[in-house]
Amino acid sequence: MEIVEAPHAVEPGRRVKVVHLLRRSGLHLCSECGKGHREGLFEEFERIRFRDCSIGDFETFLEIRAMRVACCGGTRVERLPFAMEGFRMTRRFFERVAALCTKLPIHTVAEWVRLSWDTVARVDMRAIEMALGDPALGLRRLRWIGVDEVSRTGGHVYFTIVTDMKSGRVVWIGDGKGEKGLLPFLEALGPKGRRKLRGVVSDLGYKGVIETHVPKAIHILDRFHIIQWVNEALNQLRRRLFSGAPVDELGRTLKVNAAEARPKILGQ
Repeated sequence: MEIVEAPHAVEPGRRVKVVHLLRRSGLHLCSECGKGHREGLFEEFERIRFRDCSIGDFETFLEIRAMRVACCGGTRVERLPFAMEGFRMTRRFFERVAALCTKLPIHTVAEWVRLSWDTVARVDMRAIEMALGDPALGLRRLRWIGVDEVSRTGGHVYFTIVTDMKSGRVVWIGDGKGEKGLLPFLEALGPKGRRKLRGVVSDLGYKGVIETHVPKAIHILDRFHIIQWVNEALNQLRRRLFSGAPVDELGRTLKVNAAEARPKILGQ
């Protein structure tokens, strides 16, 4: 174990703790098929560094030379049992970050654990996918679904959320909005699953992909967007009427009286 200067440190002089691991016993798991091997071929020359839960006040990393094994028609770097697949971090650190994301905004978690916003967002997304379980199980029973997009960065990054209207359970989270966000879900549903869909509730942004891939399903526009469009139409009509009023005292009186007497806007 040693204390070294942080890699790519934003703060000059910031130091971290690195724990060097040596592992020779036990099975070496193939990273592709998961098969265990008693013996490895050789150690990788480059060390792999994984972020771990802090020891004391120091940001902590684990370092190890992974073993290469003969498997799957060639050689593969072993799958390390403590590492979270798809991330350069340990499983326990992943679980800690994921738990923080359930209570705090992503940017706050990123500042606390000294990771980028993108990395923390990926952790949050992966934790949600794991909590949902095998998506295929929920997709088989779908008849009515609700589709909507949500933004995590004030309109810069979008996710498409698909909900089972009968159970209220989220069954899919896709990157992006519109066709980009919904098409992977419809492909995962398969031809048989798409034929079983009776209806979809969404906004107009999903109209094209729904009509193309589930043409026999009833498409219902959600109430929020209908009210939004009606309100905008009323505002445009009101502006046209006001612009035609005479530009004198009588015109100003008419505008004031009309504004006071106008009906309450829908949904407000």
